[in-house]
Parts: sequence; structure tokens; C-alpha cells
Amino acid sequence: KMDLDNYKSIEINGIEDAYTFAFLKGLTFSECCYSCQFAGIARPSDLTIGDSWGSTLPETEKNKGLSLALCQTIKGERLLQMADLYLTDVDSTQAINSNSQLKNAMKKKPEREVFVRYLEMGKSFQDAMFLVFPQTVIKQKMKKLLIKSRFLRGMNSQYRILYKTKK
Repeated sequence: KMDLDNYKSIEINGIEDAYTFAFLKGLTFSECCYSCQFAGIARPSDLTIGDSWGSTLPETEKNKGLSLALCQTIKGERLLQMADLYLTDVDSTQAINSNSQLKNAMKKKPEREVFVRYLEMGKSFQDAMFLVFPQTVIKQKMKKLLIKSRFLRGMNSQYRILYKTKK
């Protein structure tokens, strides 16, 4: 069990999380990610661990957060069996088809070049996001406002970030 006495947390509503949106759009990848030789199913690692996209598990399980662990070797299987985790088998073909990074490297999108150019010009992350995806940013801000004013319910997916404090 984790001792949380020396930790503080930041809770971020999913609708406010511009970083995740930028990541999912491929804006924040390093240049080498677009030609990564390891983006595919054949990897030199014992295990590949990541988000489980395309899961057929019930929504109650999905809402808890799901990870996907793919074993490449017998050693990977043993390591996973030794871990104190709740594991369930999944359709590996569906998991691979739902996660493009398991098939090939992300294709660089034209918006990334524009986004990076704005950052290089000294724009803040939020400003660069607004300049590249104005409709999405406005839509997310409107959702946030409607949720705060209780005109809209739901959409309460939250991320909790723990960080260690100094004693």
C-alpha cells in the first residue's frame, strides 16, 4: 500500500486536459516517434504495457481504467504472473487493431508542425492549442462552463495526479 502522507494530488477534469488531447492527436510526440522502429507488434521487450483501447469489458471496468499488457517472451509471461495484478484475457487481435502504435508509427499530422511553430514563437501550450484547434478548445471550455453551472451533467472523467512533496 502506498503511503500518501508525503503526496499531494491535482485532479483534472477530462474536459480541461488539453495535454491528453494534444497527445492523442500526435502533437506532443518526439520527432523520432514518427519513424520508431519499435512501433509494431514485434518488439525486443519482454512486455509491452499501455492503455487498453477497444476493450470489450463492461463499462464499469473501463471506467476504472484499463491497461493492456502484451507478453513477447516467456520471461514477460512469468513477470506478469508474479505481479499482484487482476488480469483477464483479451482478444489480442482486437487490442492490436484498436491501438495504432502496435501496428506502425504514428503518421505526422500537418497540425503538429503548426503547433510546434507556435511554441517556438513563444506561445503558451494553451494558446498554441487554441490556435491549432480553436473549435475544440472553445467546445471544451463551453462544456466546462455548462458542467459548472449544472446545465450539463456527466462528463466527469477525472485524472488524479499524485506528486511527492518535500518534508
